[in-house]
Amino acid sequence: MKKPKELQRVVVNDRFANPNDNLFAISEDGTCLAVSFADGSMFVYNLNDAARSMELLDANLGYTHFEGGFYGQYLAFSATRDGDSIFSVIDSVSGERTGGFTSKGYWSVQADASGIYVQENNLLVKIHPVTGEQTPLITTRESVLKYSVGDTHTLIATDAGYMFFDSDAKQTEFYDTTYHCDFLQLKSGIAVIGSLDSPVLRILKYEGHSDAQVFSYDCSYKHDEARISGDGKTWMLFIYDSFRLFDAEGHLIAEVSIPNAEQVYDQQYRREADKS
Repeated sequence: MKKPKELQRVVVNDRFANPNDNLFAISEDGTCLAVSFADGSMFVYNLNDAARSMELLDANLGYTHFEGGFYGQYLAFSATRDGDSIFSVIDSVSGERTGGFTSKGYWSVQADASGIYVQENNLLVKIHPVTGEQTPLITTRESVLKYSVGDTHTLIATDAGYMFFDSDAKQTEFYDTTYHCDFLQLKSGIAVIGSLDSPVLRILKYEGHSDAQVFSYDCSYKHDEARISGDGKTWMLFIYDSFRLFDAEGHLIAEVSIPNAEQVYDQQYRREADKS
């Protein structure tokens, strides 16, 4: 395989603002090294068997920005040039491309032991390396500038500030800022947030208070109020024209639409002593 004479792309002053144009990633088992070069080429080197190394992109394609990494044996990466980007997943064992797509925008890609993550504008998803199935991680109207995926939450930064999302892609917290968040890291319930405009790092710790939880449910279900039965074994979430009944573990028992709903003033359990 022809090896490039080029070095990786270097900016004049990477202390002021590093565009992070380069991809330089090694697989978990240490057998493969993915490298992008300043001429726009990209290679995967097999460190045990040079004959199995691969050229993924050649210099004639003109790509100038690369992102990505390894998830197990799969290399996930994006390459960007003026006006468009490509995203690809490569099986480093077989050498086959298992998935990918192109865009007129810009794809940001992160890959590590926890999975493969792809972001464009206000969309961030986790992608299965073989099936291509996409799992949404955030739902927001703002364009995402930075993101970090943790064990149970996702942290993103936008022009308005930074915010956290739970495992159901629902926003749980929002903090507005007077500066851009240039650095985000989220791991094991600890978030670190920094900016090029400030020497201060903000550190946040997640507190779930699961010991105080008595009932959990899908917050996307529209309802006005909640009721609990006398024995504490069932819950009712209701709105004027319907209600849902759940058991104490949050499993749906029944969903009922109310006829002539405009004539209903309130909904309650029918109580007899401590029973409902």
